[in-house]
Amino acid sequence: MPGASSLKAANFLATIAPQDGTVLGIVNEAVPLTPVLDPKGLDIDPARLRWIGRLGVRPSMGIVWHTTGIRDMASARGKSPALGCIANTDYSYHVVRAVNAIAGTTFRAVLGYPGTPEILLAMERGEVDGLSFAPADEILTGARARWHADGKIAALFVNSLTRLPEFPEAPTLVELGKTDEERAIMRFLATKIEIGRSFMAGPGVPAARVATLRRAFDAAAADARLLASAEKRGVNVSALTGEAMEKLVSEAMNIPDALAAKIRAMVAPE
Repeated sequence: MPGASSLKAANFLATIAPQDGTVLGIVNEAVPLTPVLDPKGLDIDPARLRWIGRLGVRPSMGIVWHTTGIRDMASARGKSPALGCIANTDYSYHVVRAVNAIAGTTFRAVLGYPGTPEILLAMERGEVDGLSFAPADEILTGARARWHADGKIAALFVNSLTRLPEFPEAPTLVELGKTDEERAIMRFLATKIEIGRSFMAGPGVPAARVATLRRAFDAAAADARLLASAEKRGVNVSALTGEAMEKLVSEAMNIPDALAAKIRAMVAPE
């Protein structure tokens, strides 16, 4: 169900779909952040959706091309590399704005690319210097794995709550914060990655049906055949239960109004 980066699908689940567990959804990871970033964009509090479980995550990184001469966050300060972005309402832009505000960088956002593949190609062509959300799996095992091996790119930061073993020197977004408030802002933005490929049902699905779906999901996510198939396809499986997902989303939504206002101001289009 395309439309508004999955907001249409989420609103359908919440307001129109049968509330009996027969309709499930997987939406853009940023949807649960919408009530804070754009309060008018979603018809329901994401915490009220019935989270069934998470199959996996897809960490992303802020990277730059080797010709910039930038190798880490320290060497990025004082320079203004151009980072490709999709739109000024997209996570790609939000990360650029937040990192600039909190880490003291001056990254320039170049808007208008349809998606990540186009930005990666633009970086290779020299149209932009990098991007704020390069999928780690694409860089490590995908079509562009040689970039890392050949030193073509530098990883500046990781959009998640934990560092990547393959890029141990690249800090997480949270680590870029210098104060508790800055770390709370970055933790909120990093929650998008933690939500990952998650399944959900509508808020009216009975608790007993939700419990059945959750236990079935847990069993499927641990099934040897599913795990073997995922490994063969290079798909990350880092399952999380529906209960844990519910807690994760609730914590992301349960931030003080003053902090939510600061986040909106920080990532607002210039």
